[in-house]
Amino acid sequence: MTTTDLRIPTARIDWILGRTHVATPDSEVEASVRRRLPADIDPDLASQIVRYALSVHASNRAMAANF
Repeated sequence: MTTTDLRIPTARIDWILGRTHVATPDSEVEASVRRRLPADIDPDLASQIVRYALSVHASNRAMAANF
Protein backbone atom coordinates (compact mmCIF):
# COMPACT_ATOMS: atom_id res chain seq x y z
CA MET A 1 0.00 0.00 0.00
CA THR A 2 1.33 3.41 -0.93
CA THR A 3 0.65 6.52 1.03
CA THR A 4 0.46 10.06 -0.21
CA ASP A 5 2.27 12.85 1.59
CA LEU A 6 -0.38 14.78 3.51
CA ARG A 7 1.15 18.04 2.29
CA ILE A 8 0.07 17.23 -1.27
CA PRO A 9 -3.32 18.87 -1.96
CA THR A 10 -4.78 15.80 -3.64
CA ALA A 11 -8.42 16.94 -3.60
CA ARG A 12 -7.53 20.25 -5.23
CA ILE A 13 -5.37 18.57 -7.87
CA ASP A 14 -8.10 16.01 -8.57
CA TRP A 15 -10.64 18.83 -8.99
CA ILE A 16 -8.40 20.86 -11.32
CA LEU A 17 -7.43 17.89 -13.45
CA GLY A 18 -11.01 16.66 -13.58
CA ARG A 19 -11.67 19.84 -15.53
CA THR A 20 -8.57 19.61 -17.71
CA HIS A 21 -8.97 18.05 -21.15
CA VAL A 22 -7.24 14.68 -21.41
CA ALA A 23 -5.46 15.78 -24.59
CA THR A 24 -3.66 18.56 -22.71
CA PRO A 25 0.07 17.86 -22.93
CA ASP A 26 1.87 16.86 -19.75
CA SER A 27 4.10 19.92 -20.06
CA GLU A 28 1.05 22.20 -19.85
CA VAL A 29 -0.32 20.29 -16.87
CA GLU A 30 3.03 20.61 -15.12
CA ALA A 31 3.23 24.34 -15.86
CA SER A 32 -0.32 24.84 -14.60
CA VAL A 33 0.41 23.02 -11.35
CA ARG A 34 3.72 24.83 -10.79
CA ARG A 35 2.04 28.24 -11.32
CA ARG A 36 -0.30 27.45 -8.42
CA LEU A 37 2.49 26.52 -5.99
CA PRO A 38 3.87 29.02 -3.49
CA ALA A 39 7.21 30.54 -4.49
CA ASP A 40 8.93 29.32 -1.33
CA ILE A 41 7.84 25.66 -1.57
CA ASP A 42 10.40 22.94 -0.94
CA PRO A 43 11.60 21.77 -4.39
CA ASP A 44 11.24 18.10 -3.40
CA LEU A 45 7.63 18.65 -2.35
CA ALA A 46 6.96 20.56 -5.57
CA SER A 47 8.30 17.60 -7.55
CA GLN A 48 6.06 15.20 -5.62
CA ILE A 49 3.03 17.38 -6.29
CA VAL A 50 3.82 17.54 -10.01
CA ARG A 51 4.34 13.76 -10.16
CA TYR A 52 0.98 13.22 -8.43
CA ALA A 53 -0.74 15.62 -10.84
CA LEU A 54 0.78 13.90 -13.87
CA SER A 55 -0.30 10.49 -12.57
CA VAL A 56 -3.87 11.76 -12.13
CA HIS A 57 -3.77 13.21 -15.65
CA ALA A 58 -2.48 9.90 -17.06
CA SER A 59 -5.24 8.05 -15.23
CA ASN A 60 -7.86 10.41 -16.63
CA ARG A 61 -6.38 9.96 -20.11
CA ALA A 62 -6.50 6.16 -19.80
CA MET A 63 -10.08 6.25 -18.59
CA ALA A 64 -11.14 8.46 -21.50
CA ALA A 65 -9.48 6.09 -23.98
CA ASN A 66 -12.17 3.55 -23.19
CA PHE A 67 -14.96 5.76 -24.51
